[in-house]
Amino acid sequence: MIQQITADAVFDEAFQWLCERRINYPHNDDVWHLRFHWPRLRGPLQRALCSGQYRFSPVKRVRGPKDVYWIWAAQDALVLKCLAIVLTRFMHPKLSCYHLTGRGGGSGAVRAVQAAVGEATFVFRSDVKSYYASINHECLMGLLRDLIPSPLVLDLVWGYLQHLVDEEGALRQIDLGISLGCPLSPLMGGVYLKPLDDAMTNTGLFYARFMDDWVVLAPSRGPLRGAIKQANQVLESLKVEKHPDKTFIGRVAHGFEFMGYRFDSESGRTGVDICAQSWHNHFKRMETLESEGADAERLAKYQHFWWRWVESGVDLNS
Repeated sequence: MIQQITADAVFDEAFQWLCERRINYPHNDDVWHLRFHWPRLRGPLQRALCSGQYRFSPVKRVRGPKDVYWIWAAQDALVLKCLAIVLTRFMHPKLSCYHLTGRGGGSGAVRAVQAAVGEATFVFRSDVKSYYASINHECLMGLLRDLIPSPLVLDLVWGYLQHLVDEEGALRQIDLGISLGCPLSPLMGGVYLKPLDDAMTNTGLFYARFMDDWVVLAPSRGPLRGAIKQANQVLESLKVEKHPDKTFIGRVAHGFEFMGYRFDSESGRTGVDICAQSWHNHFKRMETLESEGADAERLAKYQHFWWRWVESGVDLNS
């Protein structure tokens, strides 16, 4: 598998991704050094990965005006993208989460729930509290050892998990959680709840998950109670918790929210509508853009993409 990760075609794809992703980075960022010296650095990097000698550099933690940013070194980001490309292809048949490429995305999950909700009476909807920050490294590696046959690749993933963080010169090791904005993290987030996928699939009930958001639909209370009990056992074994404010257990007729939409018996013919929080977030984003001085073109572009998202789950003609 390490030969696949270091293959020229994978390296080319990852390098192109890195160049596009960091095209607007400042002139003193290390991505420009990597791009300029890429013909010379490429071979040694491939050899270091194949020999198991590659080690990740500390991740920079930078505080911006509003947010905190985690920035991997350019070469590390390229390696992580190579890992993501190959591992996604390898593990794709073993995973069922909708957020993975080719699974339908958020709109696919919404459409699946929409198609099944009419036949259900009860629902269990929840997600994980502080999902990325709560992922236990040992639990994740235990799952990966059953999926990935290469010790060299597993060693790289362990290095990604147990990386150092550099915050204004002070170094500390990350022992819990995975990195936001890292190309490998969405796949790791998909893998971590695979035991939940397996347990819910075995119940025979309808089940859909997008990253850490999931819905279980049942025709009666008994099967739903069994699914909830199994889900709680799985989450306890993974050392994560359901989000108390985003968990709903009850009748479908009372309505529930999933992926920014609301499902109930009063949402028109389709049984789905935009939830109140989605509207609130939309108007808040519009206000923020206007306060930042966004011109009419930028506002129109944002609205265009927002309505595309709306139409992916709601039939506006119904």
